[in-house]
Amino acid sequence: MLCGCAFEQNIEDISDQYRQRLANVLDVPGPQYEMAPPLPGLDKLSLSHPGLDISIRDFYQMRDCRIYTLVAERNTSLGKIQAASQRYLYELDLLQALQECRKTTDTLSLQIQLDNWLQHKQSALEQHWQQLLQSDEIQQSLSRNLGYIGDTTTDHLSETRQSLQYLLSIHPASPERLRNTQLESHLQQLKQTRLMARVFRTQRLLLYHLPPLTHWLEQQSLKCSGGKPSKQVEYLRNVFGLFFIDQIQPLAGRTNDIYYQLMPLWQSLLSAHPPMSAWLTEREAEFQQYRQALSQHIQFWQRLLEQCNLAPAGANQTQT
Repeated sequence: MLCGCAFEQNIEDISDQYRQRLANVLDVPGPQYEMAPPLPGLDKLSLSHPGLDISIRDFYQMRDCRIYTLVAERNTSLGKIQAASQRYLYELDLLQALQECRKTTDTLSLQIQLDNWLQHKQSALEQHWQQLLQSDEIQQSLSRNLGYIGDTTTDHLSETRQSLQYLLSIHPASPERLRNTQLESHLQQLKQTRLMARVFRTQRLLLYHLPPLTHWLEQQSLKCSGGKPSKQVEYLRNVFGLFFIDQIQPLAGRTNDIYYQLMPLWQSLLSAHPPMSAWLTEREAEFQQYRQALSQHIQFWQRLLEQCNLAPAGANQTQT
């Protein structure tokens, strides 16, 4: 029964095994890894939505308009606890209903009121969009995931990209553009896959693992006399190929590929939300540090293996 059980190793397991195998070959204790801290939380904007009170008299004057039903639904117990996405859709629908009512109303006083309400609701729409951007679905997709980048068949890159492109397409939005849309399904897609959170977490792990390992290797004074490798260096080369070249480097490459495809979309989407945009800027700085750590580790092996005439195929390329 146990023989039939299997699990896919993640990059944390592979990195630990890589360190241990190198230490075994050198017969010295390996470096201590500092645990990568969790991603910092996302700051929220403190948003207040100015209320718009409608008198009973004005409300009943609109009983022949669609807005009458919308306002009545909004004032139910369920209407008062709408999720950010549903509130945004409601505000867009309300704008459209106000415009429809304005076109069909002959009463001058009500026309003036409708114009005032339209202006008020239009100016508040951006706040509702920012509220949507800091919703639980967006927060989880960026910063709350315990997994790492792994098999390409399970990362859902295409679906995530489509969901981000959809969100970008609806802002700035018009009520017509959002009619019969799938806003909820796209938000749920981002929440369920949490792909960007996995990207950030994978990069952060390598950022905390590779520099101490590279520094430790440099301290071992590994050399090849006359360009001829010792058995120990040959064993090290095999460990490097088995764990780094064959396993870590492909996962890092996939991580980078996802980052380059999704990060510009996230940056465009969150540009309207200053605290979350600043949070993304911090992740971008970490990405540059991670790239440097990866490059320095590869350069160490390039120098050693070229000196020993053992440079393996594929080891002469750095990740970008």
